[in-house]
Amino acid sequence: MYTVIFPAIAKKAGGFPVKLSDDDSFLTWSEVVIPSLAGLASLSVAIVSVVIAWQARNIAKSSENARVKAESDRVQFEQQLRFDAALKDLYVGISQRIEALRTQDAAVRANLFNIQRGGPGVTLPARPPVSSLLALIAAARLDAREREPMDLLASVAEYAAAVAQAGGPTPDPETRDERQRRIEQEVDSWEKLVTYVDEWRHSGSQARESILTEMVMASS
Repeated sequence: MYTVIFPAIAKKAGGFPVKLSDDDSFLTWSEVVIPSLAGLASLSVAIVSVVIAWQARNIAKSSENARVKAESDRVQFEQQLRFDAALKDLYVGISQRIEALRTQDAAVRANLFNIQRGGPGVTLPARPPVSSLLALIAAARLDAREREPMDLLASVAEYAAAVAQAGGPTPDPETRDERQRRIEQEVDSWEKLVTYVDEWRHSGSQARESILTEMVMASS
């Protein structure tokens, strides 16, 4: 009897591993393994949720940035359309001034050089005013929102005023050839203005500065 009990006691006292009972295994699974797995699952769900939320935030941010850019592009495109329409009106205004100059010149020739100046019934038609052209420039400023278009219109207004001032009043005395030369010089200046504006419209920022500089020098 002692030979059976003593080895069992000695075995427990000596720290030898003891086989777990079914109850011990159940407690181990229920108190250690299952909570650990549940914690890992919760952690995984939390990580996945954070990743999904981060991706959703990035998608929303990208969508908002795209919307803002699209709106900005739309506004800029519409402004450019309005400004281009104003430039078209300016082209037409310059063309009309050239035609008015030629008409006035023809009338002056018929009255001034075929009949002695100051004779009975002689009426010299007035020079066409530049005010309508300046009004078109001012109207174009209403559709200019950036520095470059504003600089262009300021240079165009300065150029127009200088050319109109150089073209009149009629010198006295003035020969037929002198008058023809003066009128053609003014017409040439207005035609150059159309060319300057057209080149400016289809050039980059660096070239635009050079065009404006050349325009100002040509009008001085």
